[in-house]
Amino acid sequence: MHRMRTDELVLTKLIFENTFADYGHSEIFVLLSCFIFQERIVKEPKLIPKLEQGKQKICDFTNKVFEVQNQYKLNKKQAI
Repeated sequence: MHRMRTDELVLTKLIFENTFADYGHSEIFVLLSCFIFQERIVKEPKLIPKLEQGKQKICDFTNKVFEVQNQYKLNKKQAI
């Protein structure tokens, strides 16, 4: 059985909610880069307000996924 990671669930929700409709191509690229950029950064980059709002939406969706996983006692080893 395929196991979906949190990132896959968050990305799916973001797409179905049409979250990126108000963003340009380069802004979408910046927002989606958080899913592939895994290095630790010493200083958080300063974002323009529109990107900060997009980042907050991603964080909100991620928190919702974590809440559901915790509610149903799912972890990374269990299939979703």
